[in-house]
Amino acid sequence: MEYTKDEFNSLMNFLRTYPDKQVVLKLMYENPDSSYTVDSFNQNFGTKVSFLDLKSLVIYRVLNCLDEKGQLIANPFLMRDTNLFRLNPEKRELAEVCLRRLKKI
Repeated sequence: MEYTKDEFNSLMNFLRTYPDKQVVLKLMYENPDSSYTVDSFNQNFGTKVSFLDLKSLVIYRVLNCLDEKGQLIANPFLMRDTNLFRLNPEKRELAEVCLRRLKKI
C-alpha cells in the first residue's frame, strides 16, 4: 500500500465534497501515461476543467505538475495553467481505491 489511511480519508472527503473532481481523476486514471495542459485536457475530453481543478488534485498528490522542461513542480504557487499535469504513478493505487469506492470504475 503506497498511501496512508489519512491520505485516503482526506482524498475521499474531498472527492465527495466536489464530485466534479471525481470525473477529472477518473479521466487521468484511465490515461496514466499522458500529460495535459488545462487546454489540452479540455480538448481531449470535451470537458470544462479549470486550472484550479487540476491544481487541487496536485495538492492532494494524486496528480503531478511538470514545467516545460519536464521537471516536477513541488510548490503550488509556481504552477501555471500552461504546465503539464499527469497522474502521480506513486498514488495510482490510491486513486484506484477511491474511484472504486465511489463506484466510478
